[in-house]
Amino acid sequence: MVSNGVPVAEIAEFVALRLDGDQTLTTRYQLLKDHEANLKKQLNDLEETLSYLKFKEWYYQTAVEAGTEEIHLVPGSQEVIPNLANQYADHLRDTNQLAELDRFENVRDYRNRD
Repeated sequence: MVSNGVPVAEIAEFVALRLDGDQTLTTRYQLLKDHEANLKKQLNDLEETLSYLKFKEWYYQTAVEAGTEEIHLVPGSQEVIPNLANQYADHLRDTNQLAELDRFENVRDYRNRD
């Protein structure tokens, strides 16, 4: 079970430490800092997922507008053209979506790592 994004076991640990008094202040503070770091990572992961979703939305929006998905495919195949991500990045740049461009570049960099 989780309360406010914190597992009940961690809440119980925090409460037990609090009952132990001031000698646990540093430990309790570190638990809060660790929780903050975990939440920030979760937020970043969600932002990356959302950024990739926006890319896929653009992919299908442009295909719908063209009436075919073939605009994104290597002719005669089902493979996506190699520079499609660059085309999307250009779209973001052209529409002044620079914060989204930065997020997308980070997602692309992450997805291309070994």
